Amino acid sequence: YQRRVRGAFVVKISFPAMISQFLASHHLVLKSDPEKHRVIKTSRRIPKGTTILSSNSLSSIPTREVQATICNQCFQPSEKLLVCSVCKKKAYCSQACQKEAWVQHKNLCKDFYEHKTNATNLTRDKELTLDLEMLVQVVLTLNKIKNSDKKISDSLNVEAFDSLLSHIDKHNPDDINYYKTIANRVRDFLMSKSIDVPDTKTLIEYLGKFRCNNFVIHDSQLFSIGEGTFPIGSLFNHSCFPNCIPMYEGGSKQRLISIRDIEQGEEICYSYVDGITDRRERKKILFEKYFFDCRCERCGVSDSDNSPLSSLDGLLSRIPSDRELSEIEGSLSKSPLTSFVAASMDRFSPILRVSTSKEFLSCFDHLIVSYLRPCTTAIQFSRETFKRISPRLYEYIDRGDWFQAVDAAKYVLVIYMWAYVERYHPLVGLQWFLLGKCLWNVGGMIGIENKRIDFTKEAKLCLDMAKECLMVTHGWEGEMVNEVEALIKVCNTELRV
Repeated sequence: YQRRVRGAFVVKISFPAMISQFLASHHLVLKSDPEKHRVIKTSRRIPKGTTILSSNSLSSIPTREVQATICNQCFQPSEKLLVCSVCKKKAYCSQACQKEAWVQHKNLCKDFYEHKTNATNLTRDKELTLDLEMLVQVVLTLNKIKNSDKKISDSLNVEAFDSLLSHIDKHNPDDINYYKTIANRVRDFLMSKSIDVPDTKTLIEYLGKFRCNNFVIHDSQLFSIGEGTFPIGSLFNHSCFPNCIPMYEGGSKQRLISIRDIEQGEEICYSYVDGITDRRERKKILFEKYFFDCRCERCGVSDSDNSPLSSLDGLLSRIPSDRELSEIEGSLSKSPLTSFVAASMDRFSPILRVSTSKEFLSCFDHLIVSYLRPCTTAIQFSRETFKRISPRLYEYIDRGDWFQAVDAAKYVLVIYMWAYVERYHPLVGLQWFLLGKCLWNVGGMIGIENKRIDFTKEAKLCLDMAKECLMVTHGWEGEMVNEVEALIKVCNTELRV
């Protein structure tokens, strides 16, 4: 079978020396591979929580949904944004950010936004806005780098971007026509301002690279806030059982953080898709967008693969009956989910404390075989049940129904621990934090001292787990861990009193 180096199938690859040297400086080795064609492996053992490498974006743009709530330069949220007085489209958290953005924004301000809004014949309006601006920004950035004294990091980005493959011959005809429309519009706009611009064919290649290589930028709580072109990050391959995850400093810097211990000689992989997605859906997305058939450790070589990790997806794909679904419509504390949550937490408790990632994964495989496969029902462990409970969790929180919120938060946490496999996956850490906050709020509602203390103790245990997890993925930035530590301090004070 063929595997894709992020962007396209490859028959023969030459690796730019600058990229190989940069990776080597981070103890990473770029190699050709008979199946994947290109792999990046570590030449040393990498402990969990390590920044494997960091790199800058060529371009990053906030999504339309958050443009009015975050700085369009540093991507930080702000209640008081300075709106550009000319175009009224961009907003910034400070004059410093506005000044920094102006270097490029001056080429787009007003004229660009008036120009693009004339494109009323396109039905992909949301994509249109993003792709037009992304393409203009990348062209301007490449021009600036190529026409100036290059910093090493800038040169690396250019080399890496040039090496990415668009696999443009594999994109469907509708997408190609869309790319042509975007490319011609961008050429017209930049040429009208006497700015050097590549030919239409090259711009179409750029758009193909965006589609196969760009990243969704998320904030510290993993909510999507933008899209970015990070050419160095795009060199790494995919796995549905990843050993690292991209994290972001605003919209300009990407960090690859190890979420488990990575042994010397192991390939560095992150996931291009959400791990809780159905296997067939994952494989469909990966083939249609990234042009490869995933056969990672979790997907298996075939659908009949029944290894412990591979069987997770089959269990999650079970469909509960209407009668079973009716049993979870009321109070969750009286539903079949209660015994599943309690049993899962009991079984996870000892293995969460094992010292090595290898030992944890061995124990995890054993739990799948000894408990998850033979002892759970479709209503207890399935994606369909999760889809029903997850939104209800936030409904309970919004209306202050903390008892129900605790039950829902525990169920979501258990599903995350099973579905994401890694105990230090950031979504697991964030869910521990959310559960801790729900339990703490329950404690604040109870008048009976002993019960209040019990809930506060349980809240602190969850917050301690949240801190341990988030130190791995968020320790470098501090803010999220500081929030957890602040609530732990409150719990300790209440327990002392």
